[in-house]
Amino acid sequence: MDTLVQSVSTYSGIGIFDLSGTVGPAGSSDTFAMYLFTNGAEKIFGGPEALDAALGLYQSSGESILGLNITDISNTPDVPEAKDDVADITDNVGEPEKADAEKFYSDIEKALPFSVAEEKKNEAAFADMYVTSAAERFGFSETEKETLTRDDYTARCRDNLNILEGDSFSLRVPVGAGELPLLMDRILRVISEGGTFEDALWEQIDRYGQGSLNGNTDLFWIDPESGEVLGAFKYERTVEDNEWRTLFEDDSAVLTAADDLASFIRYAVFALADDDPERVKDFLEHLKNKQAYADYARFILDLKSNADINGVMELIKANLTAAGIMGGNGSGGDSHKNYDTLTPENELKEILESIGSEEISDGTI
Repeated sequence: MDTLVQSVSTYSGIGIFDLSGTVGPAGSSDTFAMYLFTNGAEKIFGGPEALDAALGLYQSSGESILGLNITDISNTPDVPEAKDDVADITDNVGEPEKADAEKFYSDIEKALPFSVAEEKKNEAAFADMYVTSAAERFGFSETEKETLTRDDYTARCRDNLNILEGDSFSLRVPVGAGELPLLMDRILRVISEGGTFEDALWEQIDRYGQGSLNGNTDLFWIDPESGEVLGAFKYERTVEDNEWRTLFEDDSAVLTAADDLASFIRYAVFALADDDPERVKDFLEHLKNKQAYADYARFILDLKSNADINGVMELIKANLTAAGIMGGNGSGGDSHKNYDTLTPENELKEILESIGSEEISDGTI
C-alpha cells in the first residue's frame, strides 16, 4: 500500500503534534492512516503525554508513527495544496461525452454519399448566394465574448428573447436537432401541393404545439409575408461553470442555421426571375448537405441530469437519413419511420424548374 505523509516540524517554537487515526493492524500492508497535525496541541492538550492518555493515538517513543517506520516514508511527496476550484475535482468530467461526440460525427461522415471536405468548399463557391439573416443582430461581438461576465451574458440572452417574443408579426418556429433539412423539404412539399409558405411554417409549429418555449429545439422567428428570419434562439444546454463561454459557440451555431434557413427561403420560396435554376438547385442541395456537419454541440454535450444524449444523437442521424442526406444503410435504423421522407424527385424537379418563371411570386428578404 502506498503511504503518504506530510513533514512534521515546528512553527514559532510551538511543537506540531499528530492527531491520527488508523484502520487495520499497525505496521501491516492493510493499514490506512489519516494524519492531522496541529501547532496548538502542546498548549491545548498539554503535550504528547496528554494526547496519548486522552486519545491513545500518539506514540512518543521509538522511530515510528502508529507502527509505520519513519525512514520508510520520509521521502514521500508532500500532500497537494487544497484548492476551492471545482475544476480541480471535475476536470475530467465530459471527456467520455466528447469522445462519443467525435464518434457521432465520424459515423455520420462514413454514411454520407459525399465528401465533407469537398462539400465545405461549396460554402465559398456559393458565397454570393448566401443571405445574412436579420437574426445576426442578436449576435455577440468578439470583444463581448472576451469581456462579458456570465451574469451579463445570461441577462443579454433573456433580453433578446423578450424582444423576439414581443414581435407580433413573425411566427416562432421550433426546429429540433438535425431537423433543418427536413423543414426545408416540408416547405417545398407544402408549396408543391398548392399551400403557402405560411402554411408550411404552421405545419412545423403544429408538430411541437403552440404552448410555451420548447426546451428541446432551436427557435426561429420568421415573417411569413417577407420570409425574413428575424431572430434565432439556441437550445440551452448545461455546461460546467468554468466552460460557460462555450455557449457563445452555440449562439454562433444557431445564427449559422438562421442564415442557412434564410438563404433557403430566399431561393426556394421568394425566387427572382433572373435566378439561375441550375445554380439554385445545386445551392439548395448544398444547404441541406451541410447540415450533416453542422455544430450540434448544444444538443450532444449537454450536462443536464435528464439529457438523453444517445437518444439525441440517434434522432439527428434519423433526421438526416429521412432527409436523404445520410444513406439508408442502417446508420439511422428504424428511428426515422415517423419523419417525412424526402420530397419525391419529380416534385422537387418541378419546383426547381419553375424557379425564375412567372409562376413564382417575386419577393425579397
